[in-house]
Amino acid sequence: MDISPFIISFLQLIWFPFKWTPTGHLIFQETFSGSTLNKTIWEVQTGHKTFGKTRLQCYREDNVIVNDSLTIQAKYEEVKCQENDGTTIDLKYTSARIRTRREYKFSAIEIEARTSNGAHLQPALWTQKSDSEMKFTKRLT
Repeated sequence: MDISPFIISFLQLIWFPFKWTPTGHLIFQETFSGSTLNKTIWEVQTGHKTFGKTRLQCYREDNVIVNDSLTIQAKYEEVKCQENDGTTIDLKYTSARIRTRREYKFSAIEIEARTSNGAHLQPALWTQKSDSEMKFTKRLT
């Protein structure tokens, strides 16, 4: 097996780095200015289940703080967390989860964020399929 082309390609990436700049035009920008979350753009998801899995934290609207920036606050506090189906579970942590109400296709995404660090914290920013795409994927499997 000749690995010379691989080595040359790797060296080109090291010595000649490139910067990709998306083309097109801006279709969405959110700066979270003001003191409230714009609910025409964002949906606050509550409860403790995501994708059918029970989480250790209860997602609550109270943990979304907007003050010219967005803060999703994780707290250690014992709560009875209610799911949309009316069931409750005792949990010791609260957090928040939001998503855009709009779907985007073929987009370049740029996010500027600061995250906390600490034991058992898992800050995450996700891009996920839309609900309709997830239902289609489930039918295929």
